[in-house]
Parts: sequence; structure tokens; C-alpha cells
Amino acid sequence: MKKINLIVLTFSILLVLILSCTDSTEPDNNGKISGNVTNSSGEPIPDAKIMLTYYTESIDSRPTVLICFFLTESSDVTLWISHHNEPDTVIILIDQFLNAGAHAYYWDSKNSDGQFATSNYYDYHIQTNDSLIKNKILLNREYNNISGNDVNSYDFFASTDNNGDYDFAIDKLPFSFLDNELEIFDESGELIDIIEVSRTVKIWAIHNDYDPVFIDSVFVNENSTTEGNLIFD
Repeated sequence: MKKINLIVLTFSILLVLILSCTDSTEPDNNGKISGNVTNSSGEPIPDAKIMLTYYTESIDSRPTVLICFFLTESSDVTLWISHHNEPDTVIILIDQFLNAGAHAYYWDSKNSDGQFATSNYYDYHIQTNDSLIKNKILLNREYNNISGNDVNSYDFFASTDNNGDYDFAIDKLPFSFLDNELEIFDESGELIDIIEVSRTVKIWAIHNDYDPVFIDSVFVNENSTTEGNLIFD
């Protein structure tokens, strides 16, 4: 009996050690960006929209995306955009019959509500009569020329509350995915570059009553809070 109890105790200790080692090596996935937005007098600014611009190896801004594909035969075609690895629909770009041959379409980055989508990874899907194609794309823009009512034309990651505070999780940002390399193609469908989004970002705040402001070169922590406080002039 004592031998059995010793075996059970040993097994229990080993199980605890295994689980503790597993927990220490798995991502915490608790990373977020958090901060406060005020004016130059220190007063909190509610309803400020928070945006990001990413740093990549070869492109600074990518506010539109070229989508190229080739049809071997004429077909009904549906082309739509979703958030990366999500089952949603950001916008349907094509839902019609197309002839065989090469096709190229620009996504102007607007969603189905007519707003410009946030800088992020997205997927485009092409459904034909006999196939379904899915590829990853990147939107990346600067926000320095936005003012007044134009602010309402942009989607956002977070909006400040009455105290000027905001926060949002980073688990759906480009650098949080294992497949964070992105292939760039030209209009003929030829591969011209492979880029990778870094963890360094520019954090923006935009508001109807102020010119946009940003914090440059902020490194986003993977498993903790990254602070981004902004001040409108």
C-alpha cells in the first residue's frame, strides 16, 4: 500500500512540474496598449480615436491594396475581405460573372459602412465556380492629414472614455500572428517582396476638434501593458 501511495505521490509531483513548465513557455496573450489622451491644459479628451501605423522592412504606408487573380475559365466570382483568420466580412468587392483571364482590383480600404478600415492584417477571399482562394493582405497608413468631420470616416482600435482613457488588446494585431510574413505582388501577379511587420508602432489619436497627434517608435510588449499617452496641442 505504501508503495502505491509513493507511486501516486511521485506521479502527482511530476504532473505539477510538467504543467508549470508548460505554462511558463506558452504566450500569456495578455498584452495590450493603454493610455490617456489630454489637451495641452491637461484636460481629458473623450471620444478621441486611437490608430496605429506599423513599421515594416520596405513599405511605410499602404492605404490601398492591389488584388490580382487569374481565371482559367469564365465564372461567377465573389471577392470579399475579412479580418485575418476571422469568419467575418469587412466588405464584398465583387459578386458577378467574370470572363477568363487576368483581373486586378484595388481595395480602397473602406468597409461596408463606408469607413476606412484600421491599419491591420486582412484576408481576401475569391470564390469561383470550382475553387476558393484565400490570401493575407496588409493595410498601413499615416493619419496626419485627418481633421474635422473627416475623423468620422475612419474606423479605430479604441475610443477614449470621459476620463480620456483607452485600452485594447494586441492579440489581433499583425505582429501577434505566427504567420506575420507578407508576400507583395505586382499587377501581373509576380512576387516582388516579402515583408514582416515589427513590434514597433506609431500610436495616433485623432479628434474632430484637434489636429492629429502621435507617439513615434513605441515598442509593443507581448505579455504586458504598453503605455501610450498623447497630448493634443
